[in-house]
This record gives sequence, structure tokens and C-alpha cells, in this order.
Amino acid sequence: MYSEKVLDHFTNPRNVGEIPDADGVGEVGNARCGDIMKMYLKIDGDTITDVKFKTFGCGAAIATSSIATEMIKGRPVSEALELSNKAVVEALDGLPAHKIHCSVLAEEAVKHCDLPGYRKRAVALLDEQMGAVPDSFLYRGRSYTARSFADSLRFKAEDYVQLTSFTHHPFYTPFILEVPDNWEHQCYFNLPLDELEQVVRRALSAGKTVAWHGDVSEDTFSPRQGMALWTQHPVTQEMRQHEFERFLTTDDHMMHLIGTAHDEAGRFYYLLKNSYGRYGAYAGLLYMSEDYFRAKTVSVLLRK
Repeated sequence: MYSEKVLDHFTNPRNVGEIPDADGVGEVGNARCGDIMKMYLKIDGDTITDVKFKTFGCGAAIATSSIATEMIKGRPVSEALELSNKAVVEALDGLPAHKIHCSVLAEEAVKHCDLPGYRKRAVALLDEQMGAVPDSFLYRGRSYTARSFADSLRFKAEDYVQLTSFTHHPFYTPFILEVPDNWEHQCYFNLPLDELEQVVRRALSAGKTVAWHGDVSEDTFSPRQGMALWTQHPVTQEMRQHEFERFLTTDDHMMHLIGTAHDEAGRFYYLLKNSYGRYGAYAGLLYMSEDYFRAKTVSVLLRK
């Protein structure tokens, strides 16, 4: 069911149209899900003085576009760039779980606008702190460009699959995962939670490694102690879904899942290599309980 605000913004959308001399234009979307948003901004100084949008998609996509324009119109650019999909959902008094991706599109349409000065300032800051991007670099005695180095690794994206497990989309089908970091709107293949875990364990048993993507904001996730524990047992598909739909599971961090282990009491753990360097009780390694994995994994990437 849609809230009254969603229905209002769908039937009477605000700020529809184009701005011919827009200072910023952002377009996001994916034809496979059917939602494409284009947003136009007019800026005076540091203030967004006018906003227009054109959206091809469902009623939720139109409603989120409409409310997003109201939320940023008349606001400083810096505040507009802080717009979150959670704020969009709350402003509409909620969205059905399978329509949350529309709020992500609304957020990203704003952030994809090539705002005057901001992109140049961001690049200048990176150049100052890290140095300008080199045309080429040396690695193990050979000179590479970014393209030639990528080619030398011989990785093919089509050889890998991204898996997840949520009930607001049908199982055994791909869908666009509704998290802010999925800014390219890529599809993830949806499996029941038990099967997702089985796939990961089979890969590890075969000597393969897995890229893990999930929530590390919990108090029970401790790089210092080298442990990630979850206090609720068992972790069901329903509990996992509840955490995701209430933004309690967020897409925070990625780690390298390299193996499994058991403690003295026989409890099972996944062994992950963190990106923090040789930090913590286990010099950069982290032991994640099975329940934490089931509750807080957003997705995994592994070879087909």
C-alpha cells in the first residue's frame, strides 16, 4: 500500500519539466528495471534556485523524484548533496520494500548533477592530498597505464556473479539491489539465505575466495578484537529482511572472505581479511560468526 503522500506526488507531481540553461543535469537509471530519472538544477551562488525533473518509470519513481525536488529547492548545494534515500522515504511516509530502489534513484539523480565548481574542487583536493593521476606507472619493473594494467590481470567481469538474499524480490531472479553504493544499478542474483550460505561455503571448500559486502556499523563488529559477533540466534530470512527494510543493515564495507574456522567450543566462523592493514588482535584478520554473516551480509561476489 502507498501512503497518501506517495499518491499525492504521483498524481500531482511538482517541478516537472526541463531547464534549458541548467547549471547541473543528472541522469540515472537502468532500462532493465524501467526507471530512468533526469534532474535539472539552476544555481545562484551556492543556492539551488530552481529544480525540474523528467522521470520514466512507475508511480513510486515519479513520487520520489517529485518529493526530492521539493527537498532541495531553495537549499544550499552542500545540503542537496547530503540528500539520502532514507530521507526521501521518510518524507513520503514510507515506501513498499520492493520500491525502495526508487528512492535510491532520486538521491543519485541529485548527486549525478555536474554541479559547477564542485567536481573541480573535489579533483583538486584529491590531487593535493594524493598527487595528480599519472598517465603511467611502474609495477615490478614494467610500465603500465591504468588500462594496460587492468588488461594484464586477465579478470573478466562476466566470469563473476553477485549474490544476495532478500524477500522483497522473487528468489532465483536478478534484481537491482537498493543500496546507495550500487550507483551503477547493477543486478544481483537473489537466493534464499540458506542457499546463499551454502554457495559461499562450497566456494571456500574448493579453495576459492569470496568478496564480502556488508554492515560493519554494529557494536559487535570489532576490528580491534578481530571479531564480528551477532547476539540473536537463529538468524532467519524474516529477521534479516526486517533489518534491511528499516535501514538497520547498511552497505558499509567490503572484505576478502578467505576461509573458515572453529573455536575451542566448536563454534563456526568465517575468516576474513580486512583492508585496515595488520591491525587488531589477529593482524588484520577477522573472525565472523555464522549468525553475523547471515544477518549482516548485503552481498557476495564470487567466480561462477
